[in-house]
Amino acid sequence: MSTNPVRTLQLAAEYYALLSDMATRGESVTLGDLRSLHQKYHPDDDRPTDKMALLLEQYGLFEKAVDSDSAWEVPHVIGGVLRHLSLRQRLAAPGLLFPIIEEVARLTEDLRIAFNEADIDRLRMASNGIKQALDAARGLSRENSMAIVNEVMRIKSREDRRTLRERYLFITYLHEKHLSPLGALVDVGGEMEQRAAELIAVARHGRQVMQNDPVVPELTTKIIASVRRLKDEAWQDFSFIAT
Repeated sequence: MSTNPVRTLQLAAEYYALLSDMATRGESVTLGDLRSLHQKYHPDDDRPTDKMALLLEQYGLFEKAVDSDSAWEVPHVIGGVLRHLSLRQRLAAPGLLFPIIEEVARLTEDLRIAFNEADIDRLRMASNGIKQALDAARGLSRENSMAIVNEVMRIKSREDRRTLRERYLFITYLHEKHLSPLGALVDVGGEMEQRAAELIAVARHGRQVMQNDPVVPELTTKIIASVRRLKDEAWQDFSFIAT
């Protein structure tokens, strides 16, 4: 086995998608399955799959399965690092949700101005932007909660080889770094709650001042329904994982 750490990291970066998939599965793969993963994640790679496997094994990123010489798995230590990196990538929601919520606040102001000026074109643009922002927030909320749940379930499983202290420290890390900030977003009185209330108030005001317009009643009803759906789903996501 080679002990060149620079080359090992280069190969880990080059084949990150494939390695991350295998680490997440936590199972060995045969050469046939490995070919499928190789084609899926690295279709332009010139290396034959068997040569790639031998290269990754040479640099410690693969090891032969215990029960078969024709199957490979990601070593436990490498798998832990890959799962950690993948989890951090998926748990970027706190950093991404805040800008989305700020965008909703900006679009809410655009919506208010559009209602005051009875500007239908500006109204449509603002409402479309709001819908996209709310959909993005819902998607991040669900992805982040599932990432946390999956990792906690992995910790609880018998296949996880971390010590009790390592499990405790990791769960504490999840809570302090991700659950607490997200809780501030979705909890009653939090940032999301305030922005949602502002948006609903503006939509209701617009429906009242432009009640005779053929477009506005349906448009504002959809906005209010989308806001409520986001609030309900985000609260369900994070109240579930927080318990």
